[in-house]
Amino acid sequence: MRHCHGHWLFFLIFLISRAGVSAPAWSYFHPIWKDGRPKADFARLLHDPESRLEKEFKVPSRLQSRVLFWSQIYGRFSSAAQILHDRRDPGVTLGVLDFSPLHAQRMSPFKRDHEIARMRKEIVTEIKRRLIAAWNGRTLAVSTAEEMLDWRKWLHASGIRTDAQLFLLLANLRTQSGQRDKFEEALGRSSLLLPEMEKVFREKGLPVGLARIPFVESSFNTRAHSKVGALGIWQFTRRTAKAYIDPKNRKSWSDPMLQTLAAAKWLKRYRKALPDWGSTITSYNSGTGRVGKMVKQNSVRDAEQLLHLEDEKQKLGFAGVNFYSEVLAANLVEAYKTRIFIPGALPEPTPPVEATFYVPASAPNPLMAGPSFSPYLRTK
Repeated sequence: MRHCHGHWLFFLIFLISRAGVSAPAWSYFHPIWKDGRPKADFARLLHDPESRLEKEFKVPSRLQSRVLFWSQIYGRFSSAAQILHDRRDPGVTLGVLDFSPLHAQRMSPFKRDHEIARMRKEIVTEIKRRLIAAWNGRTLAVSTAEEMLDWRKWLHASGIRTDAQLFLLLANLRTQSGQRDKFEEALGRSSLLLPEMEKVFREKGLPVGLARIPFVESSFNTRAHSKVGALGIWQFTRRTAKAYIDPKNRKSWSDPMLQTLAAAKWLKRYRKALPDWGSTITSYNSGTGRVGKMVKQNSVRDAEQLLHLEDEKQKLGFAGVNFYSEVLAANLVEAYKTRIFIPGALPEPTPPVEATFYVPASAPNPLMAGPSFSPYLRTK
């Protein structure tokens, strides 16, 4: 294992150590320990304090971290913000890249997106560099002992105890754009459809919370089309549309109510073949064949077990592993929309505290292959 990772780790540390970040770019990053109270407000909603959720859509204990993450994506952060997190567990977040000042400037969308992509790359590389320094007990020329202590506390709180765990964290850092503004738009589009959709699910004897799947699939955009040809609010493939709606009438394939009737039939059919609603919802995204095979091979009893299989047994990818948590979060945010989207119903997010001790890097730094990384730098 060490031999396998050695050369890659050395190369990763070399690239990170030579990188710098400009002052304008670094100023957009706000670390998780300056997050303030809003996260706690969303955490309280996870427990459904006003009993607005169906029992099938109460948040399971092992998924609370993921659902909290996606609840904030849908209900707190706008599309101008990007949350930096661990791909393997989105609940492990490092901070927020807030690019709202760029969105407020007059520039073409193309230029703005290009600038954001460039700055995001600089910031993530700089964060990796500081994490390595903190892990090795060092203080960089561009940082302070106070900042390095904060990073070390974060590493400890996130369960990073070994070089291998740090290596995996660095390799799995990912940014996720917020969707609060898009979810609010979806609430408007869904306002007329949802009552009729819920009626369909009730008549079929199904939980009405299933009608929230289109928040995740399409944001209730009836004209939504994916790169692979999926269409409508339920994102039906042509094959599914032919089988469940009409084999010939293509105009009917994207009709939202016809899709809803078809989705209800599909979900009811496959719920009988899978352990619970969580695994059934997961199969809606990842395919019943793949999920069914994983369930059979690993004697899976529920979605919590399915989504926490060992890495070598987990065949769902990032989207598949998170789909059920996203649907749970969509149910939660929609159920508490009057507390989340009405000004004053929840405390306003605390403005980020200016990180005055986060001095941006201005020059390349020496290679930081500290003593604790030495096992990975040895070769046979």
